[in-house]
Amino acid sequence: MKKRLSKLFDPPRRCTVLGYVDATTAPSGLIDRGDGVEEAARRAKEIGGDAIIVQSRSRQYAGTISSGGAFTSSSYNGNFYGTAMGGSVYGDIYGSGHANTSAWGMSVPMSRGKASVLVIKFK
Repeated sequence: MKKRLSKLFDPPRRCTVLGYVDATTAPSGLIDRGDGVEEAARRAKEIGGDAIIVQSRSRQYAGTISSGGAFTSSSYNGNFYGTAMGGSVYGDIYGSGHANTSAWGMSVPMSRGKASVLVIKFK
């Protein structure tokens, strides 16, 4: 059976403070990685804590991830009608062309969770 660690804001009974844990989640944009309390609880359990007392928790801006691209296609059609006379060429050039460009872009703000907790052991 897996023991679940309690997350508290005030201790419900007598306890001993085992230590202090600062936890920070990895920066994330589209996937919510939480405010750091779950990571702090995992670490507290590793050092033998029964519960944590949350001192602070927050989300902090960690940058922006951006991506974009563009694509251009074009065509040209033309003709030449003329005559060569001696060392010269005389005639007309006819032509037409067009180009299309498509572009896209996206930016997503990234944030990370931070939590500071006390690790406690119940007596």
